[in-house]
Amino acid sequence: MNKIMTIGGATYDIFLHENICPLRYYCDQSGDFLLIPQGRKVEFSRVHYATGGGATNTAVAFARQGLRVTTFFIIGDDSQGNFILNELSREQIDRGSVVQLPGQITGTSVIVPASSGEGSLLVCHGVGNTMQAIQIPLSVIAQQEYLYIAPLPVAELLPVIVEYARAQSIKYIAINPGTNQLYVHPEYLYESLRFVDCLILNTAEAIQLFHWLVGEKKINIPMATLKKNDGSSVPPLLLFFSSYQGVTYTLDQYTSAILALGPKTVVITDGAAGAYVGTRSQIFFHPSFKVEISNTVGAGDAFGATFVASVARGFSIEQALFRGICNSSSVLQGADAKSGLLSAEQLDKAVQQQQINLVQCFNY
Repeated sequence: MNKIMTIGGATYDIFLHENICPLRYYCDQSGDFLLIPQGRKVEFSRVHYATGGGATNTAVAFARQGLRVTTFFIIGDDSQGNFILNELSREQIDRGSVVQLPGQITGTSVIVPASSGEGSLLVCHGVGNTMQAIQIPLSVIAQQEYLYIAPLPVAELLPVIVEYARAQSIKYIAINPGTNQLYVHPEYLYESLRFVDCLILNTAEAIQLFHWLVGEKKINIPMATLKKNDGSSVPPLLLFFSSYQGVTYTLDQYTSAILALGPKTVVITDGAAGAYVGTRSQIFFHPSFKVEISNTVGAGDAFGATFVASVARGFSIEQALFRGICNSSSVLQGADAKSGLLSAEQLDKAVQQQQINLVQCFNY
């Protein structure tokens, strides 16, 4: 059984459902907004309690795919923290490395629903944001075969962890950086990439990293050289990934530039459009399935963890991409970040039932 450790955040999630007085929406050039009336009571007919955070979401996904999972995060010794630990225990996840600090507050999120399923999160990170290098269980990391690092509350810890893990000859290191690594201190992410096997980002995050790398002159951007393998239509990001200071770039230019910094695989999730996986010679794409979306929280974690779990279990890149799409689609139909996560057997069945594998392959 493959051994993997997840590192990141953990939250106690409160989902509000079926608001009796529907919230209004407002859109302008800066984005879409939920409008909550000031000074008025907004009623919801149901409240659902669950757990979230990248470390726990991916830990459960890996456990249900049959991997032996250890996790590390920081919580308080309050009822919310105990709720998280109890759920991990039910999933048979090793909690021995979790730091539970007395008198501290566990990170908590309140998810306000939207008709699209993509609700707004009100977040208190709590004690999770106080993570320190001395608390990282290096001896436990050394015992793993695989390592998955979800968004970290403290950006400078990322290079510390991945450099140590690489020195221990861990087979595969995957990272899914968060706000601190991408928007606050991207220099630490840049330092980390040479130790990483797989970088996982969504489209907005990938563009943010790319703009920083270009602006800081950290990368050499090759010419676009992508070639279609057949007569199928080209997915959007392959034609236009981003523009920076008047110059337009394609996805193969982005993946080639990132791969030159160290990773062997680059994964980009593009929401309802689908997901891309770039290697040194090819880019794979699979469109998202059309499903009735109940909730979007945790879908990205489900995809990333399922992709890595599938690679660990010996599946090809194409199969891992397809399986990631299947499991994240299931999560989108669930009530929270974990209730839709499939077991290995359920995922195998879902893959078989999805008769058409829509993976497209493009060569450099």
